[in-house]
Amino acid sequence: MNERTETNLMEVDKRTDVCEATHTVDAFDRVDVHGNRIWMLRKLPSDAMQEYISEEQYRADRRKHLTSTELRAFLRCPTTVYDQRMGFHETTSSWSMNLGILVHALVLEPHTFDQKYQVSDGPINAKTGKPYDQDSEMYRQWAAAQSKMIIRPEDYELAKKMELGVFANDTASELLVQPTGIAESVLRAQYCGLACQIKMDWSCDLARPTIVDLKTCSDLDAFAKWDWKRFLYANQLAFYRSVYTQAHRKSPAFPGVDVLLIAVESQYPFRCGVFEIGDLELDDAAMENEQAIAEMTRCIETDCWPTRFEETRTLGRVRQQPVQEFDACAGDRPYATDETTKPDENTGYGIAM
Repeated sequence: MNERTETNLMEVDKRTDVCEATHTVDAFDRVDVHGNRIWMLRKLPSDAMQEYISEEQYRADRRKHLTSTELRAFLRCPTTVYDQRMGFHETTSSWSMNLGILVHALVLEPHTFDQKYQVSDGPINAKTGKPYDQDSEMYRQWAAAQSKMIIRPEDYELAKKMELGVFANDTASELLVQPTGIAESVLRAQYCGLACQIKMDWSCDLARPTIVDLKTCSDLDAFAKWDWKRFLYANQLAFYRSVYTQAHRKSPAFPGVDVLLIAVESQYPFRCGVFEIGDLELDDAAMENEQAIAEMTRCIETDCWPTRFEETRTLGRVRQQPVQEFDACAGDRPYATDETTKPDENTGYGIAM
């Protein structure tokens, strides 16, 4: 047995132990070894519909709610949701994710930037006259002593160029200077039998309430053609629309809600675009979301978490029937068949009946 096989078996044993230890408990009430809740709530407390809460409170309450990030992960692979909830796998932030967070701060909450971030290369090595490498012990000790998130100067300069790109787009600028606009607000509602929450990058009142989500990308053309589908942004915005509607639908004056994407490039020329997703696409995504949430409920109750690749898949097109030779005598019927032909006495070839 090789090392990889042993590691995989140990992982399965860990999952089995967790499931067996909680088998007699209602699936949605399970807790981990530290007593922390594993799955989201089925019902929300009476004071759950909050328009704004602190970042700390949002993170603390995250496990009690289904989010769009978790839903999109489930749509791709239910197993990853199980592993993350159980603590078997933790997601790590990438450079592009950190850049996105930085751009969000500059564009949406510039007044709080100095409170949260510190632009610095870190301590200088006296021997070389250059900053210590970020992997060095000296840099790690220095960074641990700082009260703010450290941003490298080159990353800050890049984020500032992207910020300028956003506000160079008149439509994006008009959206983001709305006096009714609120950045990073949280809304919660019960949707499809689960407690759900959304964190809206920007929400404002136009012709009707509007949710705006800010994205970063390397190429705006690729974003418009493929990336919005690849990253399931229609499912994200459909989830936002559904949760918002659930939270406000009881109001007789509720006019509905619109959802928009703003995307800005992370490289020259730092173009920015504003996008709306078609209603039919959003409706299809909403249906997919509801089916996925129902499936997630079953997965929680049965402890069965597929990868979506358990069965053989066919790549490319499949020929359903043998191709038959084209018969010019068939008229408007392009392919001759046994039912539509009879042998020609002179040539032996089939002719149309």
